[in-house]
Amino acid sequence: MSSEAMDETMKFDSIVIGGGPAGLACAIRLSRMGMKVLLAERRHLPQEKCCGEFLHPTAVRELEALLGKTPAGQPIDRVRISALDISREFDLSTPAMAVERRALSKALIEAATRTGVQISENMEADILRADPNRFEIRIGTNSAHSERLILAEGASAAMTNKIKVAKPVSRVVYGFSARMEAVFDRKVALAAVSGGYAGLCDLGGNCVNIAGLLLPAAYRRLAPNQPGFGARLLAEIPVWAKIVQPDLIATKFQAPVCADEIRGDALPNGAFVVGDCGGMSETAFGDGIARAFVHARILDEVLHLHSGNSKNVAREYVRRIKNSLHRPNRFLLRLAGELLRSPILARTSLRVAGSWIHSMVRRATEPAGVPS
Repeated sequence: MSSEAMDETMKFDSIVIGGGPAGLACAIRLSRMGMKVLLAERRHLPQEKCCGEFLHPTAVRELEALLGKTPAGQPIDRVRISALDISREFDLSTPAMAVERRALSKALIEAATRTGVQISENMEADILRADPNRFEIRIGTNSAHSERLILAEGASAAMTNKIKVAKPVSRVVYGFSARMEAVFDRKVALAAVSGGYAGLCDLGGNCVNIAGLLLPAAYRRLAPNQPGFGARLLAEIPVWAKIVQPDLIATKFQAPVCADEIRGDALPNGAFVVGDCGGMSETAFGDGIARAFVHARILDEVLHLHSGNSKNVAREYVRRIKNSLHRPNRFLLRLAGELLRSPILARTSLRVAGSWIHSMVRRATEPAGVPS
């Protein structure tokens, strides 16, 4: 939607900030409830971004419930964990999928458009007013009003921070990703890097995604967007020598990708945070997109349960998020992240505690309850 096509003052039942999986899933669900919904995304859609492109089994189930199907992709049924010169492979307890991010974004946009969601892209948004159940958002040169505001802007959380509900940043993390020609046989992988971790995901058709999260010192050392990145990475993950080319350069990167942790109970009534802008100190095994879809479903459920009582909606939403299998910054992912940032510790664990690593992988990839 261009600024010329927008009314000078617009009134909506819900405004969603962010056109990633979390924002689009929320917009679809809210529109299906009969609400007039505006989704604002400052970049071009469909979305292309730094992403591992692995869909956690929970995300697969949530997508099937949301869209009636999952976008075409590559089945994933094994996971490989590597550190230095050692690797271990395990079966996934529940099959997962790999879906290209653009294809996922396109499928969600098409569903949102069919339900009547108004989408504004390529325009900056700003919060002009954030009172309980009364929000005014500037989009381009226009203003939009709503009694409900959904903040789904991803890990940057720039607008969310304007409401002053964020805890201090504990860690800044840089991300990278790229595509390369390789065969990886329906697998996803994680490997330890000093000060970070990297992953591989089979996209099918001899195409593999490589992505990672690095602390600042590791990002400067490896320089993913500079010539020779592949060789520098292989020096730290030699077991990937048959997959990664020495001349690899990351084509997508972003900084930082770590959000503050948001205190949902401190938001004004009618405002909700979903997905990574609700807090993300670690993300692995596709947990971020799974969390996005779970948050959208939970919001849908509590709005149906407590229709007309915004305080009860807010309390129940926060309670369910905290109890969710994919709650922000869950302990299991923090533990995995700390382990993977220390290649020597990770290598030792793979050698002497392989069954424990297998158990951790199974727990990290087990699906949440069947969505409604």
